[in-house]
Amino acid sequence: MYIINGKVQNESIINLDNGFFFGYGVFETILLKGTIPILLKEHLTRLNGSLKKLFIDKCITEEYVLKMISKGHYSDCALKIAVSETNIIITDRKILYKEENYRNGFDVNISNLKRNPYSHTTYIKSLNYYDNLIEKKSSKENGYDEVLFLNTAGKIAEGATTNLFFIKNNKLCTPKMQCGILPGIVRRYIIDILKDIYIVEEGEYVLEDIYNSEGAFLTNSLLGVIRINTIDKKFIIKNNEIDKIREIYMKSLGL
Repeated sequence: MYIINGKVQNESIINLDNGFFFGYGVFETILLKGTIPILLKEHLTRLNGSLKKLFIDKCITEEYVLKMISKGHYSDCALKIAVSETNIIITDRKILYKEENYRNGFDVNISNLKRNPYSHTTYIKSLNYYDNLIEKKSSKENGYDEVLFLNTAGKIAEGATTNLFFIKNNKLCTPKMQCGILPGIVRRYIIDILKDIYIVEEGEYVLEDIYNSEGAFLTNSLLGVIRINTIDKKFIIKNNEIDKIREIYMKSLGL
């Protein structure tokens, strides 16, 4: 089911604008627990900030989203909000992650493409998602769960759909924004809820830093927190601290 410009529709009929032709627009993917959108305020702050950067004169409010959730009878799903110059599209999909994914961890490979820290689209969830989609698809076809990007300077950036953390010397480390990463909602939330438990460091890192770490994990709004098992088939230390971090995260949000 789709809600397009406030109307429930069974077919996806949109206005043909620059969002359709050129990917000129942005989107958010939000976890619904029952009918409650998790971290909705944070998602909308990012969404509306991105719209402002694109000079799209729209503002999506919490009241509007809650009304559309009720109107579309959405529940326990991934809610997607896509906004272009003349369209606001809301739809849902099932969340396919299972508990065994968390037990096994994710196997990750490194992309040959590089994140560009000087590109506007690096820092927004643009409808032009080609690099992420094609690299994720290629990764899946080769038996991996996620793909990681380095930036043009060879520093670790982020996953196609995730942010990255690792533990080193009792510090929680994550690439800083200037490495060319999306300002992840769960990334920021993890930093905020763990800053009194760990020393949190946002910095520049190379792959060897992860290989020599005491465990690494990925975050996004649907996955939450998931351990990295391997990177390019090299095993990463399994650290029980990551299970604790996931538990803290889930409890804090009532998941």
